[in-house]
Amino acid sequence: MSGWRRRRGRLAVSGEQTWVEIDLAAIDRNAAVIRRTIGSGVGLCAVVKADAYGMGAVRVARSVVKSGFSMLAVYGLEQARELVQAGLSLPILVLAPIRSLERDDRVYWAASRSLIHLTVHDADTLRAIMAIGEGLGINLPVHLDIDTGMGRGGASLTDGPSGAGALARRIVEHPRLRLAGISTHWATAETDGMHLRAQVERFERWISEMEPILPKDCLIHGSHTPGVFRGTRLHYSMVRVGIGLYGYASETFGPAERFDLGKAAPDLEPAIRWVTHIALVKQVEAGWTVGYGCTWRASRPSRLALLPVGYADGYPIALSNKGAVGIALGDGRIAFAPVVGRVSMDQLVIDVTDLPEQAVATGAEVELIGRLRGAPNGLAELARAAGTVPHQMLTGLSTRLPRRYVYAAAPAPPPTADATTPPTAGVIRPAPPNTAGPGLTAARAAARG
Repeated sequence: MSGWRRRRGRLAVSGEQTWVEIDLAAIDRNAAVIRRTIGSGVGLCAVVKADAYGMGAVRVARSVVKSGFSMLAVYGLEQARELVQAGLSLPILVLAPIRSLERDDRVYWAASRSLIHLTVHDADTLRAIMAIGEGLGINLPVHLDIDTGMGRGGASLTDGPSGAGALARRIVEHPRLRLAGISTHWATAETDGMHLRAQVERFERWISEMEPILPKDCLIHGSHTPGVFRGTRLHYSMVRVGIGLYGYASETFGPAERFDLGKAAPDLEPAIRWVTHIALVKQVEAGWTVGYGCTWRASRPSRLALLPVGYADGYPIALSNKGAVGIALGDGRIAFAPVVGRVSMDQLVIDVTDLPEQAVATGAEVELIGRLRGAPNGLAELARAAGTVPHQMLTGLSTRLPRRYVYAAAPAPPPTADATTPPTAGVIRPAPPNTAGPGLTAARAAARG
């Protein structure tokens, strides 16, 4: 058995030959898809919480401003502060309960110009926001969030002084507050139509009952990305779009007939790539094991490649013996190699036995997350294999990974990762983890059908 061999001067380390690539032009095109879907009369709010899902809130926010978004949404004041300091001039909706705001806070400058919208969840947060307005002598736009079935924050639909109706009246009557929005959040817009219908009926019933006191310019909003494609009924006066900006939506949808606008969702374009490079290549004999716990054993003489990324970078340990990476073969096709053995903190191993040696030399580029929809290394497919959701995969990418921003032209319609795709479309299925796999020749034959 030979050892790991180096073909370049030193071992690649995470951050030097590993990065996350964000295509801002693709985000712009995704924004255009969503605009066409909702029409011109509905407002667009870009959800850039958690540093825009880890993709860089300032850069993403600047991009969506050019795409016609009229509001940004973050979770807390710290996230709002970053956008204000960067000079973003769109109104910023703060979703979390806020208890205080100081005059020397940079957010105060934006709040004093009604660019910070605060969210009322209950009587306590309303009292705190009232105190902020009175203490600072500024008028504050607020959104009353209503719990129609999500069970997180939001005012209850019960009667009494703590119910949503009573809170709405107090907001309208307060001289320092402006009721700028009424919001809710769908819990099952991707899948469960029955629960969604119940939420919608509760929300619309409450809106109808309270309509006499609601300002004419009060924004009504409940839909995140899945709700956008459910149908026009759920658009109201504004939709909140997060994961859809990066090209992901239909991967989590239930039966297509429940999505009146679902045909538009596949027009979204995955905008994120996670790239690394092969650090070392190794030949092992049949029976050799890989990684902690020896969870993978070679069933034949095998060629393995070491990648300088691991769970500390955000590659889930749950993808041990389940994940796949993409490698360009140089002839327009992409091959997919399985992750073998347990994912380590800073490294993982892939089986490249069936791939041409020149394509998997030390230094060759590898896509950990690719932009080919439906491919084994697609974000949604990896999230599904890891037992999580694309949102967590993105936000879990370590901050030690550089973010690189590109503006790429719209690609030709991509092939799908289907075993029946002809070879010219450029897809080779990965060998199943922990097996010898079909081999490159067999994969080509399977592709021919």
